[in-house]
Amino acid sequence: ALSTTPALGGSTTVTPPPGGPTATVTGTGGTRLNVRATPGGLLVGQLQPNQTVSLTGYRTADSAWVEIYRPGGGTGWVSARYVTTSVPVGSLVVK
Repeated sequence: ALSTTPALGGSTTVTPPPGGPTATVTGTGGTRLNVRATPGGLLVGQLQPNQTVSLTGYRTADSAWVEIYRPGGGTGWVSARYVTTSVPVGSLVVK
């Protein structure tokens, strides 16, 4: 079950469920991985090489992007080719 907490500005902070699927940054050649608001969209943050984050359980129809829980709160999208996931990307739900 996901928990949401109202934050300033009317947005919500989404907390990842414990023990859910994860993604680890592995394919960037030692550089940071961009996190985007939408697949291919606005840059909203970066992940460090080898950083592990929780997956929301969603992917794009072509499996090129996976949605993650951002360490600072909220969610974002990363290119699936630059992460190693704890479950097959194809097993995630299309969003």
